[in-house]
Amino acid sequence: MQFSAKKSPISEISSSKIFLLNIAFILLHLRKLEPRKGTLMHFQ
Repeated sequence: MQFSAKKSPISEISSSKIFLLNIAFILLHLRKLEPRKGTLMHFQ
């Protein structure tokens, strides 16, 4: 039952970590898509 008392700060930390991981994942995806976007712009 003590875990429920500590649940709020732990959940906040985990959510922030997940948020940072999502940002990093999106940035990596954008880096991979950059050359594809360039080729698409050339075709257009």
